[in-house]
Amino acid sequence: MTLASPDLLAANALHQPVYPEYPTAVSVADPLQYLPAGEYLEFDRRLRAANAAALSDRDAEARYTDWLYEECEPLLKLGHEGLALLHAWQQAQPESGHAWLLECWYWYHWAYQYRGSGWASSVTPLMWQAAHACSERMFVAGLRALERDPTLWMVPALIMQGVSAFEESDWLRSLLLTGKQGEASLRLSAPNDTAEQAELAEMLARSGIALDSVLALPQQRPVALPDAYQGKKALRGKDYWLHATLSIHPQAFFILRRYVWFLQPRWGGSHERIEAFVASPQCAHLTDVERDRLLHEIWRDDFYNDFLQEDTDEDDAESWLAYTRERLAAALHPQHRQELCLWLMRSLTHRQRYDEAVECARQAVDLLPLEDEWAIEYVFWLVLRGVLEPQWIARAVIASAHARKTVGARILYGHFASTGRYGFARDLAVGERWFAEVFAEAPQHSMWRTLAQDLAQFERHEEVVQLCLMGDREQNPHCAVTLGYHYNNGLGVAVDIDRACEYYRRAIDAGYDHAAYNLQMIYVERAQQAEGPTERAIWEKGAIETMLRGIELGEPDLPGIYYGFMARLESAELLDEYLPGLQRDAETGNPQAMVALAGIYGNKRNRRHHNYREGVRWLMGAEAIDPELPLLKEIDDERFSNGWLASIRLSWTRSRIAPHELPGVDNRMV
Repeated sequence: MTLASPDLLAANALHQPVYPEYPTAVSVADPLQYLPAGEYLEFDRRLRAANAAALSDRDAEARYTDWLYEECEPLLKLGHEGLALLHAWQQAQPESGHAWLLECWYWYHWAYQYRGSGWASSVTPLMWQAAHACSERMFVAGLRALERDPTLWMVPALIMQGVSAFEESDWLRSLLLTGKQGEASLRLSAPNDTAEQAELAEMLARSGIALDSVLALPQQRPVALPDAYQGKKALRGKDYWLHATLSIHPQAFFILRRYVWFLQPRWGGSHERIEAFVASPQCAHLTDVERDRLLHEIWRDDFYNDFLQEDTDEDDAESWLAYTRERLAAALHPQHRQELCLWLMRSLTHRQRYDEAVECARQAVDLLPLEDEWAIEYVFWLVLRGVLEPQWIARAVIASAHARKTVGARILYGHFASTGRYGFARDLAVGERWFAEVFAEAPQHSMWRTLAQDLAQFERHEEVVQLCLMGDREQNPHCAVTLGYHYNNGLGVAVDIDRACEYYRRAIDAGYDHAAYNLQMIYVERAQQAEGPTERAIWEKGAIETMLRGIELGEPDLPGIYYGFMARLESAELLDEYLPGLQRDAETGNPQAMVALAGIYGNKRNRRHHNYREGVRWLMGAEAIDPELPLLKEIDDERFSNGWLASIRLSWTRSRIAPHELPGVDNRMV
């Protein structure tokens, strides 16, 4: 298909429509609004009301669940400072159950921070110890919460997740089985090794645990918790805590999804167990849509964020597509239907089956406002390729922007309205409004660059510059590096190398590592074009400093470029300045730094620094560490083996350097 021209899109522009705003999500109560201000009574009142409503209304249950899992997240991330806010609340309101519920959630959060989200085998013993210290405190805080408020169904729901990951303690198991336990307190078992003690103490301090702290344990099972024995069999682990949750909140739904997560194969379960659970009496209170939402987790376990690629085996691809389409036909919830449509859209785009991808994109946009940045980008890309009509991107952008779902939609809304493209009438005021919202919420967001790259792929370079000039008003580094590239290469604008350098420098100052890669290339080129040694040294110094800054920022290709550049540097003044740093790098066993020193000492034009034997010594040191290093062969050919006489001299010099003289062998320099 041919690309739709920008002129045609502008000519077909619609009148700027007026769309009603989607209602803003109602906050239950922001902890960081109430706790620092000491407004404990009002905070507690709002939470008790929210919990009471959640027990009888599904929408209220969703709001209460989202409040805990999303709105409380910033408080938890504060670490020991957030814990101090919770303790101040507990002291001011000793009978507040929610004050202890939030501490329970705090410790669950930090247990997972220490454990990490990877496989259990990747967790170190100290990480496990820190995670278990937090899980013990989670159990205690949860029981304290239920002692104060037996209606807090979210306590056993949280502990259900905790025991799935960290297991129940012996004291807790005894408490559940018998109704009481006799262990008064717990102490941390510190490692014997002094260094490990210090590491553990530093780790725990982030969450507010002292290495010598003592944790007082509850002695009685709260009355809100049911007996562990159901008939002759004692429930344990996540099964007991789910039972406890449903005992307090028999109509609960949202927490069941999290229970299903722990029935997945990666937690030792199976998809058959999920199906059996959904069909069990524990889910009898759910609607058909809710039961289907739980079953949808089976598809998600297999395919969520695992899209087909261009090189996916054909048979596998067809099988996955058929399974997903079958799931789409059965799915009852619009969010899941959209998720499936978007998966198909992205996978089919990768397979270059664009007509099918477009049909899925249309269905997704019709269902709900798009919530994922990548979904907005893929729909935009399909429009740029010319297989999706502009009005569809307009619909997607308008809905997502008004629902405040994605930053990308708001950027595009601002861009479309400001330029009158893609079915929008030109309205600068509307464009400014959306840009201002992006600047206020996410001024450094990477979607500016993502969308610009899509435009550049289809050679819409003038539009790239227009878009990025808007983002650059708030010093967005992604826009700055894109503008630098376009001004450097004359794409959509006249070539302006000085302006390109300025954009790259600003991006580097903001921490954008690849901007350093681009800028050093300009400096190196200007050094090569310099008319004399003084001018050349100025540009070479700029290149070196930019390379070092890029290495500091983590640009992966610059270390090799830097050492190769230094190996060929001939400015005596610059070598005086930078040789000590190279020497330090080489003495730590860096073979590229060793080759750089070999190149410098082996260059007879470097009269002040020329030392042929020293150059050979560093060459041999690098060879001993990494004989396959590409830079090693380059410098060997350029400095030491460029001709048969040079090769004879190199062999003779090698024979007179004893093994103990090599860097990193017997002299312990490395």
